[in-house]
Amino acid sequence: MQEEVNQKTIALVIKGGKVSEQTLRAALRALLRMRKEHKINKQRQDYYQEDDVVVSKGKQSLKDLQSQGDELSNVEITDGNIKGFDRYARKYGVDYSLKKDGHTEPPRYYIFFKARDSKTMEAAFKEYASVKKIRGKDRPSVRAKLRDAVKRTIPHRERTREKKRERSEAL
Repeated sequence: MQEEVNQKTIALVIKGGKVSEQTLRAALRALLRMRKEHKINKQRQDYYQEDDVVVSKGKQSLKDLQSQGDELSNVEITDGNIKGFDRYARKYGVDYSLKKDGHTEPPRYYIFFKARDSKTMEAAFKEYASVKKIRGKDRPSVRAKLRDAVKRTIPHRERTREKKRERSEAL
């Protein structure tokens, strides 16, 4: 019995000039609340660690994608701005991996995905391509608009400074 009590000793530090019953009670309540939260978090952590196979979603390494055991397909892309595709892939729930082939000029990108997701991947890629095409033609850059606005509002003025020196003559 003595050993169990020694193992479950808890340190509680309260800063204050005078420790009243109310402050001690509040500190013990806070301690119990923290222990309860810790216990719940530990249970959650144990629950998630029980699963041996964790299937990740979205962008993954090629090794992780291959380890899931599904057949893979790929699509070749020459566009360098592939980062924008990530948004549409997440929207459609596609698991994919992006690889860059630097040996060719310009560099080519390959998107590997599960073969069973080919229809979903096609839909995500079509939406990405259509939005990119629309944005490229119709919308000028915001920086260019700001530069034009600054040029229109502030005409180039040359300031001339006249130096005047006044000397008082001493009599």
